[in-house]
This record gives sequence, C-alpha cells and structure tokens, in this order.
Amino acid sequence: MFNLMMRLRGYRSLEDFEEHYPVGTEQPMNGPNYGWYQIRFHVLAREVFDAEGEGVLTRLWTLGQSEATRRTSAWDHYLQHRTLTGWTGRMPRRELASVLESEVSPVLGRAIAGWD
Repeated sequence: MFNLMMRLRGYRSLEDFEEHYPVGTEQPMNGPNYGWYQIRFHVLAREVFDAEGEGVLTRLWTLGQSEATRRTSAWDHYLQHRTLTGWTGRMPRRELASVLESEVSPVLGRAIAGWD
C-alpha cells in the first residue's frame, strides 16, 4: 500500500529526489516520501553488497573522494548561496550510472540507470 501511495502521489525518480529532498527547495518532499526513498536505497545497498562484497564500499568511497575534488557539492553551494539555483555540480544520471558501473559495481550502475 505504501509503495502504491508513493507511486500515485509522491516523488519517485532520482531526479525528483535530488530536486525535492535538499534543504531549501521550494516543494520539499514529505517524510513518508523520504522514507520510501530511504527503503529503496537500503535495499539497493544490500543487493550491491551481497553481489560485490566489502570491496564495493572502498571503490565507492574512492570514487566519491575523487569527484568531491572536481565538483562543488550541492550542500556547499547551498551554504554559500542559501539556494540550489545555479548549482552546476550535478552529473547526469546516465553518465553517473556508467561511471558507477565501470568504477564501483555493475549492479549499482545498472540499478541507477534503470531506476524508474
């Protein structure tokens, strides 16, 4: 029932999450909608960990650190400007999925590419 409610009235895409979860958005998601994403993220994390093992965490951390040096985070942009308007640090989802698949985990990359 919860999943159906989110599919009918909630945000569902990764792009929606990025746009409506951060502090300061004009149309923030509600608590249950955030919970729906959190459950999906946990299930995906478990699937990736089961398929790839502990090494996936190291590869994900390494990728995150290398990206952090190349891009301004949404949070840092928000702290500086008090808005996400103008933040250009976003990597398109298909590009992110490709990078994740090749550098972190094929399971994770395919999941991000296929997120509905």
